[in-house]
Amino acid sequence: MSTKNNRILNVKHRFEEKIRIVGARIRTIREKKELYQKPVADEALISVNSLSLIENGKLNPSIGTLFALAEALDAEVEDFFKDTSLDRKRSKVDKRQ
Repeated sequence: MSTKNNRILNVKHRFEEKIRIVGARIRTIREKKELYQKPVADEALISVNSLSLIENGKLNPSIGTLFALAEALDAEVEDFFKDTSLDRKRSKVDKRQ
């Protein structure tokens, strides 16, 4: 396999991993708010199947869908991209100072 093909596969894998992480964060936010998929999907005007695929990293949501999900979850789109493990570490450091 050529170097170019290796780079393309590398980028594809990183992209897929990011989609999986964003989906997992959407699921985490929904579950922390004790919401079921159906009302969230209905509010975001997507199917329950689409929400499930997004949460499992199998579907790449559009920007519009991300905004609709954020509104349905009473969250901000940026919450889907935050690294909460880093945020927790930062807050622990802030408390020590």
